[in-house]
Amino acid sequence: MESDDWLHLTDCSPAALPDRPKAQVTRLPITPLDKQFAVFPKRSVPDECFEALFGQDIPDAALKTYAVIDAAKITDLRDSLERTNLPHACLFKGKGAEDWGDAAPWLVEITPDDDLTRALFTKGDKPWQLWDLQAAIFLRTTAGFSDLHAHLRKFLKLTDEAGKWFFFRFWEAKAFQLIAAALSEDAALSRFWWPEDAHPIRTMIAPDRDALLLCATPNAPERQKSLRLSTPLRAQIDEAIDYRFCDEMGQTLFATAPRHMQRLGVANPEPVRAALPHVFDMTRHYGFTRRSDCARLMSMAIFYGTWFLWDPRATGAVATSLAIPSAPSLQMRRLDMALQETAWHQVVTSDAGLSTLHSLLATGALRADRLDPRKLAPFGFTSAGHLEQFSGLCAQQQDQAGFRLPAQRRAHLLLSCLYTPWFLSDPLHSILQKIFYAHTHDLPEQLSREIEKRLI
Repeated sequence: MESDDWLHLTDCSPAALPDRPKAQVTRLPITPLDKQFAVFPKRSVPDECFEALFGQDIPDAALKTYAVIDAAKITDLRDSLERTNLPHACLFKGKGAEDWGDAAPWLVEITPDDDLTRALFTKGDKPWQLWDLQAAIFLRTTAGFSDLHAHLRKFLKLTDEAGKWFFFRFWEAKAFQLIAAALSEDAALSRFWWPEDAHPIRTMIAPDRDALLLCATPNAPERQKSLRLSTPLRAQIDEAIDYRFCDEMGQTLFATAPRHMQRLGVANPEPVRAALPHVFDMTRHYGFTRRSDCARLMSMAIFYGTWFLWDPRATGAVATSLAIPSAPSLQMRRLDMALQETAWHQVVTSDAGLSTLHSLLATGALRADRLDPRKLAPFGFTSAGHLEQFSGLCAQQQDQAGFRLPAQRRAHLLLSCLYTPWFLSDPLHSILQKIFYAHTHDLPEQLSREIEKRLI
């Protein structure tokens, strides 16, 4: 078995260095490739970026183009690479490559006319159309393959200021600007650009929706320091990656559930994008870290409510799924299935709940001295205890909102039955928030009109 040499890093005295220049990231607008029907010969990259990716502007030296590809984002990448003639190798070695090669970064030397390059720059939803996945970054250098491979491996694991080791995902295109800044402005990390064989990485390039982001080589480091990433910068990189994930999930969920968006009164992706960071925080509270598990919980939250796991109607499902020790993905699947078996599920995933709510508003339920508990049963309450606990949570939120009028408190309780007690803090319900705070005297009528619009 091959040895893993990422620990063999130079550790020199952390002498003070002059301030380093800021990273210069430029944006090159492009139009990603389409399926190029009836086009011959097919292009492998958009014309706008050919020079940036494959141009030769160094006398007496051949600039090569390498891709660092995230196998976790591309199905069967390892097998696909084996079927090519492109030089390639996993940045993990030995047992790490054997066990984690399907989720690891791979170094690949690409050419202007290979199928992999074309796939990386082609937009679409087919397995061979990879642009939207942002699965790779690109490096331009005269360095040989084996030398660059050995150099990049030194940056796979770094320590933070507390001496704790962690993976440094320098190949993550979704946080490119922060990563480029770290690699350019930090005196130690700027060694990334300057391998010991004197063949610098001249440009680092990443996809960004309808553009490429390019960062050029900074000044050479004056002294070597131990490779270390500051705690604040590490947190910023993690936050940037999380933000992009929530942003993209928000757009996806908005596009794939148009009828439910109408039920929520949501006309564009922005409220969904704004709600998902709250759901993301909740996933971490329950110990979920995999993107697939987070995405599944986000999908559920769009229907049940951003903080639905705290709702008493979810108590049983949470107890039978999340409380049982097992693999996170299995826990998440159990939770989804358990919720689908509840009466609550039918209420929030069809027009049933909205119709019941509209009927209660139209028949003057908010004009009575109190809401009849029997009329709330269709919203998925299976016991008097659940409803009592639910009403207590609503009362807490009403107190925090400063609601003193009985009609306000009854209206909040009624809408909470469909949207959970926390809907006034939920970005998905900004329209209802405005109605509650702006229409004190005609609140029932305003709410009835808004709910009726959502049923049409």
